[in-house]
Amino acid sequence: MRPGAADAVPECALAGVRVMMITGDYPGTALAIAREVGLEYVAGCITGPELDAMSDDELGHRIRTVNVFARMVPERKLHLIRALKANGEVVGMTGDGVNDAPVLRAADIGIAMGLRKTDVAGEAAGVAARVMQRLLALTAVIWHNEHNQTRPLRSLTAYDH
Repeated sequence: MRPGAADAVPECALAGVRVMMITGDYPGTALAIAREVGLEYVAGCITGPELDAMSDDELGHRIRTVNVFARMVPERKLHLIRALKANGEVVGMTGDGVNDAPVLRAADIGIAMGLRKTDVAGEAAGVAARVMQRLLALTAVIWHNEHNQTRPLRSLTAYDH
């Protein structure tokens, strides 16, 4: 888990930002991390194979309540971002590797995270950051204020490679 993640999740909630986690980890690991950081996980976890089997309509419905996604590869992450945007969400996405570049580009706000971020991920992202703590909530406020959006940022997806 990234340092500061446990502090960032409730701060985002206070700012009205819904935090989701997309990870390549197994569902049990993902749900344990969600519990540890205070991420809402009551609706369960969607795995990559489950996502592949869903229709677009079913996915659009499920992503309204599910915040934990496990066993995800880059193509599935991109599918999730597109589904969130199709639901009318303004989406922020964090990433730290070259495989994250397409997802960072697809998000409304792409955030290259951590000391491990690659040049490609940093180039694709709108904002480069070295730590996660408080960044997610601040991003929501900055986006809203600077772009005078009529839709608030409600979905912000953070994941560990």
